[in-house]
Amino acid sequence: MLRRDQPGSNGVLHMFAVLEIAYDKGIVLLAVVLLLASPCFAQSMPTPAPPTASAPQRPAYNLDRSEEDWQFLQNPSQREDFWDPLKYRPLGREGWYLSLAGEIRPFYEIYHNYNWGAGPQDRNGYYLQRFMRSADWHLGDRTRVFVEWPMTSP
Repeated sequence: MLRRDQPGSNGVLHMFAVLEIAYDKGIVLLAVVLLLASPCFAQSMPTPAPPTASAPQRPAYNLDRSEEDWQFLQNPSQREDFWDPLKYRPLGREGWYLSLAGEIRPFYEIYHNYNWGAGPQDRNGYYLQRFMRSADWHLGDRTRVFVEWPMTSP
């Protein structure tokens, strides 16, 4: 490698020599970083334990309430949620129960530059809310009545 102060050297050769050293140091630095980081990548994530047979997994809340089945709550030991008394109400006979559900969807809506800014502009928004209520009567294994009614307000 030629240095700038040596006879016969010029600035271009010196620049390439500096870039070559930096390139070599960059590869060494990259190799060190990869060697240090490799134990982090070698470890695997712990797998979740499968649910045991004695404790069935609780179903998720569905957007379609008619698809929910809360019959497993007939066992009092499974009732652990605050809303479980509403999800399973026994009706006296074997296999007869009532499930009550509700949903609230509130949101605030405002428009900026309504109608592309043409015409009067309103800086006020408005609050919308929707209440959905449902009742699901299970009258044995073969009879079921599901009723859902909304209540909206602008």
